[in-house]
Amino acid sequence: MNKDNCTLVVSHFSSLTFLPLVNMLKEKCRIIIYDKSINGILNNDNPILKNKEFIDNVNIIKLENKSIDPQAIFEYIITYYDNLSEYNIFIQDDSHHHIPNFNHFINYCNTCIINNIGFKDYPASNRADQGQGRVPRTIIDGNIQSGFVSPICAKNFCNKFEIEIIKKYTIEACAHLIVNKSKILKHDKEWYMKMDEFSYTTECLHPSKIQKIHECREEFINNFNSGKEKRNWPHNIEFWYAWGKAAIYEQMWPLIFN
Repeated sequence: MNKDNCTLVVSHFSSLTFLPLVNMLKEKCRIIIYDKSINGILNNDNPILKNKEFIDNVNIIKLENKSIDPQAIFEYIITYYDNLSEYNIFIQDDSHHHIPNFNHFINYCNTCIINNIGFKDYPASNRADQGQGRVPRTIIDGNIQSGFVSPICAKNFCNKFEIEIIKKYTIEACAHLIVNKSKILKHDKEWYMKMDEFSYTTECLHPSKIQKIHECREEFINNFNSGKEKRNWPHNIEFWYAWGKAAIYEQMWPLIFN
């Protein structure tokens, strides 16, 4: 792993627990932090963010918070399509949930790079800080497991983007991905742009799932207004469609990058 062959992409909204990991990697790979936070990541008092050596070795890009982790993945691929690293690693910012051991994560990524693995999802924990471990899911005939999208949504998605449905595969939770450039370049930039645009619509969603997304959004807004909900997520419905559709992406990255 080095800056000539590897980029780490972080989708940041609120948690700073990824910073020690990035600090460990700042001289070993290119770092891009998509900052979707409300006040800006550099306005935090974390000492790592005050370190000039750290700041000089990372690229912090302000991004409107339009969706959860798929947004950063598509943003990076579309923006850097002609300048991708040989290996591209995608993580979320809440590492306290998903990466309990940074050295294990780094060694895992290095092993993938050394062995020239085309695509691999890191065996992330679901809520490591709460004692929860891995949550691998086996997907058979495209029947994804989610309360927000049904198997028919996923199959419609695959038909729309001409993605082959693998008979059986296992996907880890939380979408921490290691992807070789060759797998990304199997599709042109416009393909990813269309997929990104698709995120913010009801297309391929069953009416019952659309209703459920609306109900979750309304409950969130009510709880936020009453002070029960502290996460300051966007209230616009397009964000919530993308939030619901993230379940498609999370369980279908192996097909997208197959």
